[in-house]
Amino acid sequence: MLGTIVNGIAVVIGSGLGLIAQKFLKKIDAKPLLQVIGIFVALIGLTGVLKNMLFVDQGVLESRYELEVLINLVLGTILGQLLKLDDRVTRFSEKLASRWGGSAFSEGLISASLIFCVGAMAIIGTTESVLGRHEILFLKAVIDGVTAFILTVTIGFGVIFASLSVLVYQGIIAGLCLVAYDYLTDPVFYQPFAILGYIMVICIGWNFLSEKKIKTVNMLPALLFSIISYILGRIF
Repeated sequence: MLGTIVNGIAVVIGSGLGLIAQKFLKKIDAKPLLQVIGIFVALIGLTGVLKNMLFVDQGVLESRYELEVLINLVLGTILGQLLKLDDRVTRFSEKLASRWGGSAFSEGLISASLIFCVGAMAIIGTTESVLGRHEILFLKAVIDGVTAFILTVTIGFGVIFASLSVLVYQGIIAGLCLVAYDYLTDPVFYQPFAILGYIMVICIGWNFLSEKKIKTVNMLPALLFSIISYILGRIF
């Protein structure tokens, strides 16, 4: 839970600084800062993929899980596209924003909660944190803190309460991971699962850098297919 707690605190700090700066900053250009963050997000994702995919066998560098990861990623993305997950999440957020748009508090809370909670970094980061590796959630904390600062300056103080959404959402994921802890410590299960998650993290980094966005939400079912393929492998 350490990573999740740090993540929640970062949102509070970012929002608090935003409230202080709100009186002085009329307009800020966050693009250069977000691009720098995007580079580091993509680097963390690439490092995670290589760490779980590559290994040394008798002095020779080898790779593993390529076909399994590719098949799960393709099937998951196809399912995500068929279900129009990314579009549904976008419409849902827009619907909430329009419904509660009359209240700056509600708009800040809802918009920030969706930004902080939806995506692969929350899932794979919390999973890694349960295993004692907090790097992704620490990076997510920095991103969410900066985002909270910007949103608070532009929308209002409702953003600070999105820290509760982060704690509850990622806390639930952490609880589920603790229940399935024995499986998370099995490399045959976790390494392909982690590779998929880190690929999505790379895509998130790309989205910070490019105007042409990758619909990472549509890729999330790939994690489900990874679980299914592991279960089938144990049965057969």
